Amino acid sequence: MKSIILISSISFLVAGCRATKIVSFVVADQQGSKFYYQMKIPKGYTMKEMDFENEKTKMFIYQDSSRLFFSDNIKQSAFYPDAYKKYGSDLNLKFLSSDTITISGIDAEGKLWEERKVRHVVYGYMKVPLEKKEMFDITLNGFISK
Repeated sequence: MKSIILISSISFLVAGCRATKIVSFVVADQQGSKFYYQMKIPKGYTMKEMDFENEKTKMFIYQDSSRLFFSDNIKQSAFYPDAYKKYGSDLNLKFLSSDTITISGIDAEGKLWEERKVRHVVYGYMKVPLEKKEMFDITLNGFISK
């Protein structure tokens, strides 16, 4: 009986490991120092990289339109409208002046979003249905700075 439980537990762990992938993001500051970040995220996404003059982003888009992202744009100038209602009209200044900050809310379609800034990187999720919130929160909580 014990060997059956052990085999079932191992099968569950192996299946769980295959369901996620470690993704990384590198940010260079103005002095040329590099900062490395990573998260273990659920598989099943399409990755989109965007590289603009003042922003580099990696977006992981799932079939239901929910997304996880990394961005080096720590000077954000626009947020969801409900963010200003919840955090105040000076949110841009708060975001810029803080080394770490977390903001979250609900978009116009009733989907959840969350952004976390840690020194040189912003990461989070958007367009997440309520029933997937816990999974996405666990993913963000697994964020690693190297």
